[in-house]
Amino acid sequence: MWVIAQKPVLAKKTWNKYKVGVNYYLRIGRAGQPQHAAIYDAAIARLEAEGQGGCAKATTQTSALKAKRFPSSDLAKIQATLEHTWSIYASQLSDLLHAGCMTGLRLDEWRRAVLVQDAGGTGPIILKVVNAKATQGRAHGETRTLTWPTLSNDRVACLRRCLAWAAKAEAQDRFDQEVKAMQRLLRNTCKRIWPRRKERYALYLADTNSPPKPDACTLSKKSRP
Repeated sequence: MWVIAQKPVLAKKTWNKYKVGVNYYLRIGRAGQPQHAAIYDAAIARLEAEGQGGCAKATTQTSALKAKRFPSSDLAKIQATLEHTWSIYASQLSDLLHAGCMTGLRLDEWRRAVLVQDAGGTGPIILKVVNAKATQGRAHGETRTLTWPTLSNDRVACLRRCLAWAAKAEAQDRFDQEVKAMQRLLRNTCKRIWPRRKERYALYLADTNSPPKPDACTLSKKSRP
C-alpha cells in the first residue's frame, strides 16, 4: 500500500494524519462499491494494523520544520531590509508579513476576505474570512470572523492594502505568480540578513480561528541551525 511505503520519511504525527485520511477514503470506497467489499476490508485491516513503527525519527519535510511564530525583532529586520530593496514586490511583502501577524490568514484566504468597518471609523474592526481548509472537517465551518475592538489607522490601512492587492492579483490571474515572487524575495532577504542560517523563514501564515494580538507574529519559520 502506497501510504505505508511512505512511513520512513514521515514523522509520527504526519503518519497518523495520512493513516486517518486514507482510512476515511477507503471506507467511502467500500460503501460505494459493495461488490469489492472484500478488497476494501483487507486494505482497511492492513492499514489499521500499522502502528508508528518505522516512522522517521526526524524529518526534513517542509511542514515538520515550520513553527508558527518568530521574534518580532526578526520581522522588523526583514521589513527594514525590504525598505531598501529594489523589488516591485517589497512593499506588498512587507504588508503581508505585518498583516499575517495580525490575522493569521493563509495566503489563499486573502482572496475572499472582507473588511467591515463603520463609516465613522468607530466601533470594532471585523475581518470576515472564508476558511481555506473547510473540507472534510478540517476547519470549524466555512467561514470565520476576526474582530478587533480597536485598531490603529496604520494597521487598518495595511489590511486594506492586502485585500486590494489580493483582489487585483486574482482579477488579473496573477495571484499564484505574485505569491511565488514574494516567497523568493523573502527567501533572498533572509539569506541577506542571516547568511549563516541553513533554513529560512517561509511565507506561510499560521492557521488560527481567533484573531491574534496585533503585535504577535504568526509567521512560520523553518528550523534554525
